[in-house]
Amino acid sequence: MKKDGDEVIYSDGVAIFSLGFKHEKAANPAEGDLILLTQHSKVTHVVEVLDKSPIQNGNWFSRYVKVIWWKPELDWGNLPDRAEVLGFDLDIQQGIPYRFDSFKAFNAKWGGRREEFLQHLATELEKL
Repeated sequence: MKKDGDEVIYSDGVAIFSLGFKHEKAANPAEGDLILLTQHSKVTHVVEVLDKSPIQNGNWFSRYVKVIWWKPELDWGNLPDRAEVLGFDLDIQQGIPYRFDSFKAFNAKWGGRREEFLQHLATELEKL
């Protein structure tokens, strides 16, 4: 959730920006971790965390991320629901990072099969 006014750096096809979180759990993703971003129940981006820890600015916590996957030419309204892309349904609050294995629905569908889940996700993203 990039706040208005934050700069996006574009260089040689790479986009880097500060991703804002409304919770101190922003410290949980480690440098190099991938974050799947959703908006209006649609998967819109996959980003990689570039810094070691968040920067706090008032009630916001920011992490620098690099865009790994994004289809800017797509109309986000036509994207499939994230449950279809992920293969399970989830209920999340905005601005808080979660690990997939923290969801009962993820564990029921993919528990112990991380590589299969990642392959499913890659296949679904390639379809978009």
